[in-house]
Amino acid sequence: MNIFVLDENPEIAAKMLCDKHIVKMPLETAQLLSNVFSIALKAPNPFVSVIDQDIEVPYKLTHSNHPCSLWARQSKGNFCWLIEYGKELCKEYTQRYKRKHKSEEVINWCDSNKDLLIFRSTDMQAFIQALPDQYKCSSAVEAYRRYYLKEKMRFAKWENGREAPDWIICYTTPQLIQLINREAIQIGHEKGRAEGRKAEKIEVAKNSLKAGVSIDVIAKMIGLSIDYIKDIQEEKF
Repeated sequence: MNIFVLDENPEIAAKMLCDKHIVKMPLETAQLLSNVFSIALKAPNPFVSVIDQDIEVPYKLTHSNHPCSLWARQSKGNFCWLIEYGKELCKEYTQRYKRKHKSEEVINWCDSNKDLLIFRSTDMQAFIQALPDQYKCSSAVEAYRRYYLKEKMRFAKWENGREAPDWIICYTTPQLIQLINREAIQIGHEKGRAEGRKAEKIEVAKNSLKAGVSIDVIAKMIGLSIDYIKDIQEEKF
């Protein structure tokens, strides 16, 4: 669960997400928004209450103590930003996949019923940075972009009518090689089964080829043969 603050503008932030996250994040956002209502209905808390105790919240309470869930209910400003982010995620999903996301109705329900919530604070607060400490900095946008570049590039794709954002495209090939190499090394530690490692290596190879990395460099980085990578390039996998 997370809120990828790739830009302070919720519309821009949604458009910057890769295809996989455009599929995944509307559900997580709908869950976070629903959590605010569920928490408000429970025992008194220091952040939010609700006027109507009889409302039925669409999604059950989950990950209530997650940093993103705490942030969402800390102020009206936070909640409203997340509402707009969720709506933009759903628009972007429809734009890329030509269908409606199942969580869109839940996000719209939260938007329609937001006036039932009474927040102790109205001001927008600093974005939560729910990511490893090495990426955290004074700017949540910068932190999440660094996190995205170093942790998500092995699967990140923009193939459904949206190009990768400029802060990814502008990376030089040597910088991308360094990032991809880091991911390739991490794969060997995270995956226990040979099949899993091979599948991940294929994804790294595909992304490396897209970035313009030469076949021989990819072969050295991830331990696949040059012929195998040529087959990947020819889309045999």
